[in-house]
Amino acid sequence: MTGGLRDRDLAFQAAEAALREAEEGIAPQVTEPSWIQHLGNLPNDLTAQSHTWWTNDSNTQEVDFEIVATNPRYVSEGEAFLRDTLRIGSGPVTGRHIYRTTSRGTGGTDNAVIILRSRYAKRYN
Repeated sequence: MTGGLRDRDLAFQAAEAALREAEEGIAPQVTEPSWIQHLGNLPNDLTAQSHTWWTNDSNTQEVDFEIVATNPRYVSEGEAFLRDTLRIGSGPVTGRHIYRTTSRGTGGTDNAVIILRSRYAKRYN
């Protein structure tokens, strides 16, 4: 029983590490990163995708995390743009881009799987 809890804890840590890596990859950018996917380009339910999809899909990014069976992976999707104002007129539109990141981590074995999702806001203007 203890081994199963440790395995699940490692999977959670791996999935969290992938979320952090995604956010740290977006934070310093001055324009939207090229690796961002847009809604509609990926399957509707990323949480239901198989181990094979996560490890072979070119839309996911891998994170080096040596203490688990399979390195965690994540995918970030551009979800929305929230304007700062409802005003209509000329001039640049300012606001925040909202990204949805889904990560998948495994533990010491591939039997323990944790999938996490977060949202991250980034202002480019």
